[in-house]
Amino acid sequence: MEKKRINYFDNLKVLLTLLVIAHHTCQAYTMGGDWSVKDSSNSAWLSSFLCVNMTFFMGAFFFISGYFVPRSLEHKKVGVFIKGRAKRLLLPILILLFMIVPAYDYIAYCYNEKQALGFYQFYMQSYIGEGMISYDHGWFLISLFLYSVIYIPIRRLCDKVRGKLTGYKIIMFIAVMSLLTGIIRIVYPIDEWVNILGVIGIEPAHLPQYFLWFLAGTIAYKNKWLNELTDTTGKYCVAIGFFAAMLIYLQRILPYFIIDWIYDWFWVYECIMSVTIVIGLVYIFRKHFSGQGKLMKCLAQNAFTIYIVHNLFVIMMQVLMSKVKINVYLKFIVATTLAFTLSTIVAIVISKGKKRLKGHYV
Repeated sequence: MEKKRINYFDNLKVLLTLLVIAHHTCQAYTMGGDWSVKDSSNSAWLSSFLCVNMTFFMGAFFFISGYFVPRSLEHKKVGVFIKGRAKRLLLPILILLFMIVPAYDYIAYCYNEKQALGFYQFYMQSYIGEGMISYDHGWFLISLFLYSVIYIPIRRLCDKVRGKLTGYKIIMFIAVMSLLTGIIRIVYPIDEWVNILGVIGIEPAHLPQYFLWFLAGTIAYKNKWLNELTDTTGKYCVAIGFFAAMLIYLQRILPYFIIDWIYDWFWVYECIMSVTIVIGLVYIFRKHFSGQGKLMKCLAQNAFTIYIVHNLFVIMMQVLMSKVKINVYLKFIVATTLAFTLSTIVAIVISKGKKRLKGHYV
């Protein structure tokens, strides 16, 4: 059972990584949002795709990550645990800051400004000199590190949550997430970011959701809830999550009073979608995708590095596809596929390089 659990979590992680790439890719083809490359082609359907993705995919990442934290703490001293998490999660931030982000920012700069500016000049004058320096999607790594550290002193409190996974617990989880989300969004709307101490970037609007999903992962591990997830609970979550997502996709043909209700209460609606879709995905993958071939195993092993490098290839593909006159959906599919493929290839090369380097010094 332990092996199957790891396999279906790994397979789900691969899907989520692909969704991250698709999410960032399609931002070039929507009207709203702050993205460095905007294509002349755009689609309202892709805006709905962004909206649905936003409700669950990062929460699912935090849930999976949180699930394995208690096991790490059981086998390590606190100091060793924190040191390991810092090495795993914070060192890549430096790579993002000084290598990957400036590389794709330069590509976007040349695309938008239409200037032949040398990379070194851009790096020193604009990226560093004008304060463009950023770790972008590295926010997830920093948040995960902070959540892991915060969990240490409160883990005894989390351990008090006992009993089987029931519909009542799921409803209470949605209620608490909705309440905290509603309170924080009185001040901070979606997509408004703040800096803590000038270096830690967070989006307060989704902070309750992400932290609660992380804690839910730790509690699920302690109580073996994934093993107890029944067909009835899983199917209900799949049905509710699918129905809620479809209303977002079909909003342009639905009566106005339904759409008005959804967006007037979106902080609740989003939490319902988040919880039901994540639990539904876990159920589907445990039930139907617990096997793992060589390809999926390779993708799962490299998913972390794929996440780190992916935006370089997303921006690159968006710029290249902007010159191609084809259907916007075809652009999106081709750009996403190529960005995912190139990110995977680079991640595999990096992985093999690490193994050879390690073998050389051993």
